[in-house]
Amino acid sequence: MKTKLFLNNFVLKIIALITMTIDHVGMFLNNPYYFSPNDVLFQIGFVFRIIGRIACPLYCFMLVEGALHTKNWKKYALRLGVMLLAILIVQIVMDYGFNSPINAGNIFIDLFLGLLMIVSFENKKKTIKLLGFLPILYAIISFVCYGIEYSSAGKISIYWFPYFIRCQYYFFSIFFIAAVYGCYKLLPRIYTWYGFNSELYKDEEKYRFFQNLLAAGCLIIFTAFGYMFKYSSMNLWNYNVQSYMILALLPILFYNGKRGYNAKWFQYFNYLYYPVHMIIIWLIFLI
Repeated sequence: MKTKLFLNNFVLKIIALITMTIDHVGMFLNNPYYFSPNDVLFQIGFVFRIIGRIACPLYCFMLVEGALHTKNWKKYALRLGVMLLAILIVQIVMDYGFNSPINAGNIFIDLFLGLLMIVSFENKKKTIKLLGFLPILYAIISFVCYGIEYSSAGKISIYWFPYFIRCQYYFFSIFFIAAVYGCYKLLPRIYTWYGFNSELYKDEEKYRFFQNLLAAGCLIIFTAFGYMFKYSSMNLWNYNVQSYMILALLPILFYNGKRGYNAKWFQYFNYLYYPVHMIIIWLIFLI
């Protein structure tokens, strides 16, 4: 079976970085504060946001890869935690100090909780395993709070659980991370059901492709039920922009499971890039 998997972890990170940047540029272009809805740049901004939907599933997918292969999950959690707190502090200062809320989530909350969830599930103690369901509960609460505020058309604001401490993607990111993790546990069982020893096939490209296929299936299911089915029109412009996360299945399907380039500087660059590029984009549009 020739699957020709040619995308390693490094390439997925580059794709995620580029699509995330395009998304954040689109966030400003597709904003009536800067451009009229009839403006061409406003429409281009929406296209940019569609392209940017690829980033979140890729980061979630790579988090599972990192959590299962890291030699020191505590250092991994520390890096995510530092970025989480840095962004959180900025959001709190802007909201309460300058009365200028950013009204944007903190993706590092989703990733940090996703990592803790996997680490808990990997623990042999049943009591620790049960703690892995707390991030899922946290995501559900985030989603419920969002739903209440959205359905009230802005008349209700839940101050005891403000936007900056909720999961940015509410239930999607945590549930998708849990599903991808579950796929890693499911595939060996499928091989066993058919009388094969999965340990003998784990290094084969076919095994990796089946793993990707399961993850892509989860992405389709969560995107469809989370964002697409609530829109009856088949007009692509009428869909919730988040529904285009389904585009991420293409790079996921061609992932070969290899790390690729992984220099120390690039690891830190991945974390620092998020706040730095946001500040640069904001300054450009401010000017």
